[in-house]
Amino acid sequence: MNDQAPEVQLAGFAGHQAGAKPLFEERDIALLREALSLHPDLEAAAYLTKLSAPHLRFPVESPDVLIKSLRTGQCELRMRQQVWTSRDIKRFLPAALFPIENQADLLRKALIACSNGRRFHYHEEQARLCRADARQSPIENSEADPGAS
Repeated sequence: MNDQAPEVQLAGFAGHQAGAKPLFEERDIALLREALSLHPDLEAAAYLTKLSAPHLRFPVESPDVLIKSLRTGQCELRMRQQVWTSRDIKRFLPAALFPIENQADLLRKALIACSNGRRFHYHEEQARLCRADARQSPIENSEADPGAS
């Protein structure tokens, strides 16, 4: 019996192999923009990469270097419905994900950060809604009050 896992080749990931033919061409830019807009985390990650990569020297060793590359003259970076502060970047792109080796690595790790942020804020919003529900409709004792008669 073979104890090793079978080798799996994912045809859809051929674009990540050296020398592989690209799946898209320049004429596909409208389609790619539409595809990015369907996945808010990927769109935000691509935008973060677009803004920061030209101002970086790879490898990037810390979140602070990345934050400096994103300076927009404001304390925050706005991307559609998302607002990122330097605190957010440090929280959702922790030091454990550094160094960032190149632009492709930056895009992958920015996607991780965007997904981390979305999950965090989803749970934060759920907790806020639960607190609001509890204030508006406190749990009532369904049994009759034994002292009332």
